Amino acid sequence: FAQLEEMTKFIQSVWRMYIQRKKYRKRIRNEAYRDKVANEILTTEVKYVGQLKVLLELFLIPLKDQEILPMHHIYAEIEVILSYSKLLLDLLEPRVKNWNPHQCLADVFIQLYNYLKVYTQYVKDYSVLLPHLSNASKEKEFSVVIKRGQRNKKTENLSFESFLILPVQRIPRYQMLLADLVKHTVPEHPDYKNLQIAVEKIKEVAT
Repeated sequence: FAQLEEMTKFIQSVWRMYIQRKKYRKRIRNEAYRDKVANEILTTEVKYVGQLKVLLELFLIPLKDQEILPMHHIYAEIEVILSYSKLLLDLLEPRVKNWNPHQCLADVFIQLYNYLKVYTQYVKDYSVLLPHLSNASKEKEFSVVIKRGQRNKKTENLSFESFLILPVQRIPRYQMLLADLVKHTVPEHPDYKNLQIAVEKIKEVAT
């Protein structure tokens, strides 16, 4: 019986070690994945801000004074979206650059939630604008601006239409990336509850 008891204790000890190692490996994988997602949020935001600047500089500002398209709402909304994207970037950058297993970033999205509602209006105005684009392309003034803009290297071969749809695509991207963070964040993490709240708030903006 003594040998059986010793063997049982040994097996239990090995099993506990196995479970601990398994949990440790999972934690390390989750931490690495969280780091990857956080960097993706930051790098895509940097690119997005740059693209919004190009949209304004090469297309919307030159088109603003031409009454070919209902551009005034789009122009104003892109300016607002750009200003808040810059703010979002300023808040995210120090967090991600100093990333560690306990770092938080959901509060940044919660803080800017009310400002992100401008995307809802942009999506509506974008839908109104779309039918006018094909007719506008027949107008000489419009074509000159678009062709000149698209020849610029800053566009990286993106079309005017591709730039216009960027804000429509950005909110679902936030939602996807934050949901990904939730999946790889343990409930005990200081950011877990805020991540869940942030995902729900971004969903509200997207609908």
